[in-house]
Amino acid sequence: MSTDWKLDCGPDGVILFGSQSSRYPFDKAPEISDAERENQDSSLPGIDGNFFGDDTTAGQTVAFGLNALGETDAEAEALYAAFRKAWRADSIRRTPGATATLTAPSGRSTFGRPRRITPAYMPIGSGAVGVTADFATQDDLWYGPEDYLQVPFALSQSGGFVFREYSNVEGLTLAESSPGSGLYLPTGLTEEPPGSGLYSPDGLIESPPGSGLYATTSRVTTAEGLRFPLVARGYTTAENTFTVLGDVPTWPIITINGPILNPTVEVAGQFRFTAATSLRYDEQLTIDTRPGRQSVLRNGTQIASLTRTSTLLPAAALPPGSHTFTLSGSSSSGAPTARIVWRAAYPTP
Repeated sequence: MSTDWKLDCGPDGVILFGSQSSRYPFDKAPEISDAERENQDSSLPGIDGNFFGDDTTAGQTVAFGLNALGETDAEAEALYAAFRKAWRADSIRRTPGATATLTAPSGRSTFGRPRRITPAYMPIGSGAVGVTADFATQDDLWYGPEDYLQVPFALSQSGGFVFREYSNVEGLTLAESSPGSGLYLPTGLTEEPPGSGLYSPDGLIESPPGSGLYATTSRVTTAEGLRFPLVARGYTTAENTFTVLGDVPTWPIITINGPILNPTVEVAGQFRFTAATSLRYDEQLTIDTRPGRQSVLRNGTQIASLTRTSTLLPAAALPPGSHTFTLSGSSSSGAPTARIVWRAAYPTP
């Protein structure tokens, strides 16, 4: 296990600090403030007591006190300059919603932004610059490594193929009941008995006998029974199980990859999301339930929506334990997938 803390600001740099070997040793232990809290408490006029409403928590502040140590004053100042440059996190602070990653020696991480940084210049010849720095977190939890499960789209036992049937038999036409449905009305045939769904080629002659091909005369008339590709319609389901580690519930990110019509993803007993939309083979829908980053995006940038019956994003936390992830929808290829990504969550670093 590493003894250093790590700040990862992406293109702005990565800093290890805390140990003597990092050149940025602590001069006091890090301090983590209590999370800011909002409550809806109210007193009850005319009677004793309070009514407690819904409490919410914001982020925390992690405060560090350390020294940039060099062999000379110039080296110490250069080390401090490098630390401050990364702590500025220029590319992150200019991007709405972007966060840096702060990782504790345990390997658990929190997400947020570097804030205050204050130097303390030591006497000449000390080879040190004192640094006080604060990191503001997005929430009050610490997270393990990213984990994921990808669910393929597979045909269920109750599903199947709807075959598009074509014919150039003389006097027989097939009308598609609704455009794109793959279902055809046998115009020109007689339903026997009525309501049975069975049709008789009244007035047609099977030619040759036993072929299932019909003509108005004994002359052979060509026909096509099936035309490919076959179209898989109807709702299909693929299921898989996964385990969430950690001490407290965590918030997942779900990505649905097309082609699929009216996709639904569900973790049984926890949440169900449905989008009344159609995704092409090169499109995706991302549902992010994480605090401070909750969104539904199509192809990463376009704001999308879920149906009114879908679970609210703030209510989609996954408690530790085993879960079942389900993808359902309608697809003409059977190729769509759904991916759920999560991190084990802990109340301490």
